[in-house]
Amino acid sequence: MRLLVLVLIALPLAPLAFPETCAAVDRDRILASDLPKEAYGALDSNLVIGLAPGPGAHRTFTGHELAAIGKLNSVVLDAPLPDVCFERALTALTAARVVTAMQSTLGTAAAHIEVVDLIRQPLPSGELDFPRSGVSLSPGSKGDAPTFWRGTLRYSAQRTMPVWASVRLIEERPVLIATHEIRNRSTISAEDVSIVRLGINPFIPHFEAPENVVGRLARKTIPGGSVMSEMLIAVPPDIEQGETVHISATSGFTSITFDAVARSSGRKGDRVVLLNPESHRTFRALVDGKGTAHVGEGN
Repeated sequence: MRLLVLVLIALPLAPLAFPETCAAVDRDRILASDLPKEAYGALDSNLVIGLAPGPGAHRTFTGHELAAIGKLNSVVLDAPLPDVCFERALTALTAARVVTAMQSTLGTAAAHIEVVDLIRQPLPSGELDFPRSGVSLSPGSKGDAPTFWRGTLRYSAQRTMPVWASVRLIEERPVLIATHEIRNRSTISAEDVSIVRLGINPFIPHFEAPENVVGRLARKTIPGGSVMSEMLIAVPPDIEQGETVHISATSGFTSITFDAVARSSGRKGDRVVLLNPESHRTFRALVDGKGTAHVGEGN
């Protein structure tokens, strides 16, 4: 018995009868027109043979399977029939396609986009999309730093695959800058800022209108010429520590009003600590707006 096993192991295995090459298809379905005409020319060219494989995969139809498909469609095929292998047609993604898709997202062809690097994997044909949500900026990114942008390639109605590219992106835009140094915690006025046209990465945080910053506070000292952004400013509180606050208090059907001194700062919807100047006791109230707050049952 052992001798028989050894003999069987030593015998060379017969090669599997797979086609040496696979035909490339660029759609979701394989048609009879994709088959070798000399063997399968009798089939209707629009007849769907089956689904195409996904990117990087192969699908083989045996001659027996194809003969059965022909018989189901009232076509008798001559035997023996060759096996046929299919694969998805793939090509390398080009910088030109990346730029066109990104310009579509930006809504302008005027943006200068330099592709630094991109996915090297061969891809099927399809619709390329780089949504704004796919942009990744490193903290403190400058205009000349590459931007990593994730996207998708839709190669069928139901199938997508991820793609990416690293690009240098510059677009001329109206940008709000500080006209001079703005001191920390000072309230920003219209004279503190101006609009200039600059070449800037549109995804780097910036403002384009004075109303975005006027009346807000500087989070820190802002040097003159700085591009104004959300990181540099803060919304002033509706109630500031030390100011007098008008309080309305209710309990059941009873309501009173009085003034108190804020011991903490807050904006509308926040709870602040206040001091009753008559009782010299502290209490909490819910901020209603500028200089006003209320106390009620459950507060």
